[in-house]
Amino acid sequence: MPELDLDAIKARVEAASAGPWTAGDDGLVWAPRAGDPVSGSTEPEDTEFIAAARTDVPALVAEVERLRRVIAAVESITGDTDGGHLGPAEDIPVGELLRMLYDHPEADHA
Repeated sequence: MPELDLDAIKARVEAASAGPWTAGDDGLVWAPRAGDPVSGSTEPEDTEFIAAARTDVPALVAEVERLRRVIAAVESITGDTDGGHLGPAEDIPVGELLRMLYDHPEADHA
């Protein structure tokens, strides 16, 4: 899978009409602003998908960013920067490794 360009995705999110978007019975997707619909489809499932994307995409971007911070924290604790092994952390009990991760300055306890 190619690397995600989160900055480009976030820029598209910010440029799009504010959400949440809603799928109308008319097959159109509406933003909470006056004017034309955002999009439309003759398939109700597609309309629901398009409407949900306005809130799903920002949530997914936030989760990818959070997981990247977790990975970076684990790498800084374990010394594993090539994704292949834990290196020095192989001798650290799992409970201790989890405590170190929890206490890491970039830990996200949300």
